[in-house]
Amino acid sequence: MYSPKWYVGLDIQNGAIRAVAAIKRRNGWQLRHCWQYLLSDAVMPEGRLQRPEILCDILNQWRQKLPKKISFRLALPVQQTLQRNLTLPSDISLKEPEQGWFINASAEKQFPFNTRELALDYRIIEQNAYISAARQKDLNIWLQCLAQAEIFPDAIDIAPCALRYIAQYAGVPADSWLLHRQQSSWLWVSPANAPFAYDLVSANTAASPLQVISQLPASSITKKNIYYSSYQQEALPEGTSSWDMLAAFRHYQPPLPVQLMEYVIAGGLALKPDDK
Repeated sequence: MYSPKWYVGLDIQNGAIRAVAAIKRRNGWQLRHCWQYLLSDAVMPEGRLQRPEILCDILNQWRQKLPKKISFRLALPVQQTLQRNLTLPSDISLKEPEQGWFINASAEKQFPFNTRELALDYRIIEQNAYISAARQKDLNIWLQCLAQAEIFPDAIDIAPCALRYIAQYAGVPADSWLLHRQQSSWLWVSPANAPFAYDLVSANTAASPLQVISQLPASSITKKNIYYSSYQQEALPEGTSSWDMLAAFRHYQPPLPVQLMEYVIAGGLALKPDDK
C-alpha cells in the first residue's frame, strides 16, 4: 500500500520543541499532525544548546512514533544565525558553481568570523544574494544530537524564512510585513517583495507590538500591510491584520491544537519549497 512521504518541520526554541507534519496532495498540502514538547530553560538558554542529552532523549522518543518516509526540515535558533545582503555585479552573469565561489569569496568580507568556521547558505533574488550563516561548530552540535535520534535533516533554514513561506501559502500579500510574537521575543520579517531583512527583538526591550512596529526599518508603514501572529490568544494590535496558517493547507487532520499559530514556524519549515 502506498504511503505518502511526510514533510516535517522541526522548530526548537528555548522553552519548547514544536513540529508539524504535512503531506503533499494533488491539490495542495494536508496538515497531518502537530506536536509540542516543553523544555526547561536550562536546555537552551538564549538559543544555545547547553543540555543536548535532554533534547536528544525527547527527540528519540518522538522519532519512534513517526513513519520511516520523512523529509525533516530544521530551523536553527535566530540567535545562532547571521544574515547579510550582497549586491551581485550587474555586468557579470554567473552560474553555479562560479556563482557560489563568488558569493563565498565575497562573504569573507561580510562576517566577523573566518568563513572556514561558518556554514553558509544563500538565496538569489534578482541581483541580490541573501546570505545566512551559522558557526559550523554550533551546527555540528545540533546535527550530532539529531543523528542520535535518527533525525537527518534534508534542509536547514531559519525561522524568518519559514514564517515567509507559510504566510505566502496562506495568501498574505507580498507587500506585507510579518510580526510574530514568541514567548520571550518578537520576530519581524520584511515583505516578500522587498529586500530580505529580519530581527528578533527581546520582550525585555519592547513590551508591546506597537513598540516593535515603531522600530521597523521602513519609510512608511500603513495599517493594511502589517500581518500579526502570536503564540497565544490575544487582541489584535492596532494597525495590524490577522492571518491564519490553516489557510496554507487544503486539508487537515483533526484534532487541531487550540492555539495553532504556536506552530507557525514549524509549519513554514514543513512547506519549505525545494531548493532550485
